[in-house]
Amino acid sequence: VSKLGQSLVKARDFLRVEMQNLDEDSEFHRTLKSFVEHAETDVTLLLEEEKRIMTLVKSTADYFHGKAGRDEGLRLFVIVRDFLIILDKVCKEIKDSTEKAAKTTTSKKDSQTAAATSENHQPTPSDIHQRLFPAIAGRRIDDDDSSSDDESPSP
Repeated sequence: VSKLGQSLVKARDFLRVEMQNLDEDSEFHRTLKSFVEHAETDVTLLLEEEKRIMTLVKSTADYFHGKAGRDEGLRLFVIVRDFLIILDKVCKEIKDSTEKAAKTTTSKKDSQTAAATSENHQPTPSDIHQRLFPAIAGRRIDDDDSSSDDESPSP
């Protein structure tokens, strides 16, 4: 904000010294003069806001650090930033460890399931078909009943 103020002073001086030779009715002169007036009010408001914010920062630093906070000014922001970085790292580590634990339990369950099926007897092909296609198995029973009806003599 202070750099804006310095640049504004330069623009105002330029307007007074260099532009004095030009016609004050020119469009460029009017535009620059209007810009400088608006910029002065904006920069003044920004400077007041900066002072207010710095007062709040210093009072917050005093609250957390006592009188030492007055000398350190913006150190509070560094402390908060460092805390947030540490917190972010811890959260990532917890997330990673949770994901690893979930993966290991899933792989253990898969290996236990595979071992259990290899220990059991091999299912017959009809058992496999019945498990894979239960709807077809229901129709096969119906088909068997109807085929036995076909073989029997009709009344």
